[in-house]
Amino acid sequence: MFYDEMERERDLNKTVENLERNGMRAVVVDTREEAARYVEDTIPAGASVAVGGSVTLKECGIIDLLKSGKYNFFTPRPTVAPDGTATVSPEAAVANYRAAYGADYYLSGSNAITREGELYNVDGRGNRVSAIAYGPQKVIIIAGINKIVKNLDAAVARVKTVAAPQNCRRLGIESYCAEMDKCHSFFRGGDKAANMTDGCLSNTRICCHYLVSSKQSADGRITVVLVKEKLGY
Repeated sequence: MFYDEMERERDLNKTVENLERNGMRAVVVDTREEAARYVEDTIPAGASVAVGGSVTLKECGIIDLLKSGKYNFFTPRPTVAPDGTATVSPEAAVANYRAAYGADYYLSGSNAITREGELYNVDGRGNRVSAIAYGPQKVIIIAGINKIVKNLDAAVARVKTVAAPQNCRRLGIESYCAEMDKCHSFFRGGDKAANMTDGCLSNTRICCHYLVSSKQSADGRITVVLVKEKLGY
């Protein structure tokens, strides 16, 4: 157990070093509560804030913080009341997606972060990966240490065997990966992993757009907050 902890610490330190090398600020905190405090201390009151769909942000209490009235928060999806009626129309939701590109801050989780300092994210709609790449003035990524992987091959595998199946089940999407806990293409040819963009042909597929964030031209635009807990999918 002691050596496992030492190895995790080495992975974390290497990831931080390489994120910084790639022009992203890296912040390490011990708990999800500290991650939420970092967000509150960093984003000034009244700033416009948008988010990508993220279980991690919810687990850290950051969504509740953004809804507190302290910020101009763009709700990304239609809000459904207890009686099933939409309190935000689909048209308003689309407008919020588009408004996100002009936000002061954009917050998101990450599907995987490599030890080489790369962020790997996969979307169905594409609004999250596009906002991470360009638009909002500042991007803050919140991620648990369970998101750190060896390299991009491991990141691809993580999405196809962990993130995509669990997110499909969370969203109530019927898919092969939700039922079988892996993308149907993952084990083609025995133990050979699938290519990055391999997947099913379902119209409800949640893995349509792929983003690798490596060396940044806008130095410091992206901050990655690494939490020493397991968070999200």
